[in-house]
Amino acid sequence: MTLFEKSTSLYLVSIDDIIDPNLHNNINDCFKEAYNDLVKIRDDLASQGKDTTNLTRLIEEYHDMLSKLRYVSLRSYVYAKDVNLWIDLCKKLLEIDKEIVSLL
Repeated sequence: MTLFEKSTSLYLVSIDDIIDPNLHNNINDCFKEAYNDLVKIRDDLASQGKDTTNLTRLIEEYHDMLSKLRYVSLRSYVYAKDVNLWIDLCKKLLEIDKEIVSLL
Protein backbone atom coordinates (compact mmCIF):
# COMPACT_ATOMS: atom_id res chain seq x y z
CA MET A 1 0.00 0.00 0.00
CA THR A 2 1.32 3.46 -0.76
CA LEU A 3 0.46 6.77 0.80
CA PHE A 4 0.70 10.06 -1.04
CA GLU A 5 1.36 13.40 0.59
CA LYS A 6 -1.03 15.16 -1.80
CA SER A 7 -3.20 13.88 -4.58
CA THR A 8 -1.13 15.91 -7.07
CA SER A 9 2.22 14.75 -5.70
CA LEU A 10 4.23 12.17 -7.56
CA TYR A 11 6.33 11.40 -4.51
CA LEU A 12 5.64 8.64 -2.04
CA VAL A 13 5.54 9.45 1.62
CA SER A 14 5.72 5.87 2.83
CA ILE A 15 5.53 2.38 1.47
CA ASP A 16 4.98 -0.81 3.35
CA ASP A 17 5.08 -3.46 0.68
CA ILE A 18 7.60 -6.01 -0.51
CA ILE A 19 8.40 -6.02 -4.19
CA ASP A 20 9.81 -8.73 -6.41
CA PRO A 21 13.54 -8.00 -6.31
CA ASN A 22 13.91 -8.93 -9.98
CA LEU A 23 11.43 -6.24 -10.96
CA HIS A 24 13.05 -3.62 -8.77
CA ASN A 25 16.56 -4.46 -9.93
CA ASN A 26 15.52 -4.65 -13.60
CA ILE A 27 14.11 -1.12 -13.36
CA ASN A 28 17.44 0.02 -11.93
CA ASP A 29 19.28 -1.70 -14.78
CA CYS A 30 17.08 0.05 -17.35
CA PHE A 31 17.99 3.44 -15.92
CA LYS A 32 21.67 2.48 -16.07
CA GLU A 33 21.38 1.27 -19.67
CA ALA A 34 19.73 4.56 -20.59
CA TYR A 35 22.89 6.33 -19.40
CA ASN A 36 25.00 4.46 -21.96
CA ASP A 37 22.54 5.37 -24.71
CA LEU A 38 22.60 9.03 -23.67
CA VAL A 39 26.38 9.13 -23.84
CA LYS A 40 26.27 7.67 -27.36
CA ILE A 41 23.68 10.26 -28.45
CA ARG A 42 25.74 13.07 -26.93
CA ASP A 43 28.90 11.84 -28.65
CA ASP A 44 27.06 11.62 -31.97
CA LEU A 45 25.77 15.18 -31.61
CA ALA A 46 29.23 16.42 -30.65
CA SER A 47 30.71 14.74 -33.73
CA GLN A 48 28.22 16.77 -35.78
CA GLY A 49 29.67 19.95 -34.31
CA LYS A 50 26.80 20.62 -31.90
CA ASP A 51 27.49 22.37 -28.61
CA THR A 52 26.76 19.62 -26.10
CA THR A 53 27.95 21.49 -22.99
CA ASN A 54 24.50 21.67 -21.38
CA LEU A 55 23.65 18.12 -22.45
CA THR A 56 26.88 16.86 -20.90
CA ARG A 57 26.04 18.62 -17.62
CA LEU A 58 22.55 17.06 -17.55
CA ILE A 59 23.94 13.59 -18.32
CA GLU A 60 26.50 13.99 -15.52
CA GLU A 61 23.70 14.93 -13.11
CA TYR A 62 21.79 11.84 -14.24
CA HIS A 63 24.89 9.70 -13.69
CA ASP A 64 25.31 11.09 -10.17
CA MET A 65 21.70 10.17 -9.41
CA LEU A 66 22.31 6.62 -10.64
CA SER A 67 24.88 6.11 -7.89
CA LYS A 68 22.02 6.35 -5.36
CA LEU A 69 20.10 3.38 -6.81
CA ARG A 70 19.73 0.58 -4.31
CA TYR A 71 19.49 -3.07 -5.35
CA VAL A 72 17.33 -5.39 -3.28
CA SER A 73 17.10 -9.08 -2.58
CA LEU A 74 14.25 -11.40 -1.68
CA ARG A 75 12.22 -10.12 1.27
CA SER A 76 13.89 -6.71 1.12
CA TYR A 77 11.77 -3.68 1.68
CA VAL A 78 11.54 -1.04 -0.99
CA TYR A 79 11.34 2.37 0.58
CA ALA A 80 9.65 5.52 -0.64
CA LYS A 81 13.09 7.04 -1.27
CA ASP A 82 13.81 4.22 -3.76
CA VAL A 83 10.67 4.90 -5.77
CA ASN A 84 11.08 8.68 -5.47
CA LEU A 85 14.54 8.34 -6.96
CA TRP A 86 12.99 6.61 -9.98
CA ILE A 87 10.64 9.58 -10.33
CA ASP A 88 13.56 12.01 -10.12
CA LEU A 89 15.43 9.99 -12.74
CA CYS A 90 12.40 10.13 -15.05
CA LYS A 91 12.22 13.89 -14.60
CA LYS A 92 15.91 14.21 -15.39
CA LEU A 93 15.43 12.08 -18.51
CA LEU A 94 12.72 14.51 -19.63
CA GLU A 95 15.13 17.43 -19.17
CA ILE A 96 17.76 15.57 -21.17
CA ASP A 97 15.25 14.74 -23.90
CA LYS A 98 14.30 18.42 -24.25
CA GLU A 99 17.96 19.34 -24.55
CA ILE A 100 18.55 16.67 -27.21
CA VAL A 101 15.56 17.89 -29.19
CA SER A 102 16.86 21.46 -29.03
CA LEU A 103 20.14 20.27 -30.57
CA LEU A 104 18.53 18.48 -33.52
